[in-house]
Amino acid sequence: MKRILRIIKYFVEFIFAQVIAFFVKRFNPKYKNVWIISERGSDARDNGYFFYKYLCKNHPQQKVYYIINSASADAPKIAPHHRVQPGGLKHFIMFALCRVRISSHAFGGDIPFADYYKKSGLYKLSRKKSVFLQHGITKDFQPNLCYPQFCTDLFVCGAKPEFDYIRDNFGHKKGAVQYTGFARYDSLCDFTTKNQILVMPTFRKWLQGLEEDEFTKQEYFKSWLWFINNPVLAKLLEKTNTKLIFYPHIEMQRYVSLFTPASDKITIADFNHYDVQTLLKESKLLITDFSSVFFDFAYMEKPVIFYHFDRQRYIKDHYDFTKGYFDYDDMAPGKVVFFEDDLVKEIINTFKNGFAVKDQYAARNSVFFTLHDTNNCRRIYEQINKLLTQ
Repeated sequence: MKRILRIIKYFVEFIFAQVIAFFVKRFNPKYKNVWIISERGSDARDNGYFFYKYLCKNHPQQKVYYIINSASADAPKIAPHHRVQPGGLKHFIMFALCRVRISSHAFGGDIPFADYYKKSGLYKLSRKKSVFLQHGITKDFQPNLCYPQFCTDLFVCGAKPEFDYIRDNFGHKKGAVQYTGFARYDSLCDFTTKNQILVMPTFRKWLQGLEEDEFTKQEYFKSWLWFINNPVLAKLLEKTNTKLIFYPHIEMQRYVSLFTPASDKITIADFNHYDVQTLLKESKLLITDFSSVFFDFAYMEKPVIFYHFDRQRYIKDHYDFTKGYFDYDDMAPGKVVFFEDDLVKEIINTFKNGFAVKDQYAARNSVFFTLHDTNNCRRIYEQINKLLTQ
């Protein structure tokens, strides 16, 4: 019964917002070109946020609203008059008003109660121009991003091989997939590093929702815990006065308190107090596993090491999509290792080499990022305006 009442409430609010939007646009023409931007609805630190910043600075006349929870640590980054609480009546109204909805996630916070919206078929009655900024560069074949499972008018790509692959294999209409570069990459051309290493492992599908006692039995937990407590690593950090930041994926953040390093040179970072973009720009070396965040680091032409202790299981169990164009052994912009001792040795070698990127990896980067400038947001903006004139 409660579910039925929630659905009824949703339809009432949705229709009520449509009526209000109709009259608002009729009597106030400036609301005829509203753009709404979001990420998950709980954050502002990804492509959505950086595109929002670009609009505020370069196109302040654009009527733009950002969907973000007021309780989010990132909420103060959004101007109060642009901020919209997810799922509230104002969200329904702004969604009804908007001409373009822009998100870094396939079904992010831009749509009020996205599940209801998709399942009810309301998207057929309230078609908006949709812009998918992406969260990270797509490496594999993902059915959930293919047409018609996923419909978008503009699919933004961050790299040339990615663009070629998605354009040719994901089934979107001609011209929908564009290589503009990611919005957040505009800020990656200007940075200052510290004596700092960043460790950013991604999540594992089979670990989500585990109780803490079960999580501590998993290979993922044990492998990373052993690494951050490696005595050789601890001595190296102490000797070189280097800080190591361990920042697990947002889906693993609930377990951060379980990772206890022995060295005071190692910090366990949490989502509320550390910004990924800042950490990436400040760090001299990135260590990750399969997270697409390594593309950001490679874009800055800084060294990356990949730790694939569970590669076979990751490929088998993490997701049900097939391998795409990207191959770590032939295309990764850094050394791939499978054992902790080899990982520590490669870190030592990186120190000895002055954190320089080896020629073979630099060559891979140049092929991958044929666009390397600070005009990504501008290109996205131009593509959106082109879309609106079609």
